[in-house]
Amino acid sequence: TLKGECHIKFEKTKTVFSLRCPAKPISINRVASREDLQKFCLPPNTWGIAIDDSKIQRKLLERMFGLLGIAKSRTVVLGKDANEIMGFDDMAIRIVRDNPTDFIFIIADENLDVLVEEAHHTTISGSKCVEQIRLGLVPSEERRVLALVRSANDSTDELGLYNSRAHGFLPKAPIKREKVLETVAPLWLNRFKGVCLLSGGRDRDDESGPGRRNSGDYGSMDYAGDLAVSSADIMQTVEVVDALTRGDPSSLPSRWPVIWEKLHVLKGDLKTLKDSLRVTAILEAIDRLQGREFPENFFDRWMLIRSLVVSAM
Repeated sequence: TLKGECHIKFEKTKTVFSLRCPAKPISINRVASREDLQKFCLPPNTWGIAIDDSKIQRKLLERMFGLLGIAKSRTVVLGKDANEIMGFDDMAIRIVRDNPTDFIFIIADENLDVLVEEAHHTTISGSKCVEQIRLGLVPSEERRVLALVRSANDSTDELGLYNSRAHGFLPKAPIKREKVLETVAPLWLNRFKGVCLLSGGRDRDDESGPGRRNSGDYGSMDYAGDLAVSSADIMQTVEVVDALTRGDPSSLPSRWPVIWEKLHVLKGDLKTLKDSLRVTAILEAIDRLQGREFPENFFDRWMLIRSLVVSAM
């Protein structure tokens, strides 16, 4: 098992037992202690690239990158519209190639809902995007990339799919801010072995270096420091659904793809809350609305969902 050899030798005054096997320094194999986990941080030349179709999730991903010590100038979070989602592969490849000495940390939501036209709604697979990015890079470029799929769905089959396309999986679930580094550290070390820093608390915003690109060349972001979904964020999505259901009732069937897109966003945001029977009931109620046709008794069903959301806040 250890891929080595052992010997025992009996002498007049003693017995000598010897063992020889391959070994690596402990600092390369793992982050050894809780103290080390607290000090663990990514190298300063690390980019954070993420994509999610939910505004709330994009804010959380920006905050996550900040807690990992990634500079705001090297953070790009996309997914606000069809153009950003459809162009994600090319954008990520361009960032990798524009910054040939940097590490690239990618997080892609698995289910990216796109409204191509007012009546044409489709879903893009984030893991498939990651696969295309990896295939589009030469080996020396791909070696600098850690790409993870983020999803609330984690069945054995789904995890197998994610791991076949990406380097790993990140659950779409609440993560305490003090646990962010601890969650990412094993994934990073498994991918890059000993490439990390064990010195916390550095401000990296000024470490761009000569000739270095920054995130302003690829898009804009609004970083905030706390890692949490707020009640105000959830209620903002609820109010958007409310607004879409107002007006002429006869036009609602044609607006259903847009309404469902927002309901799906609401569902994804609710999945990041602490699990409870109430949250589970809301998710199941939203799932029962899914379909191509405008659901029967939609208003009554939406008002029930709305009241459950309000009571869960």
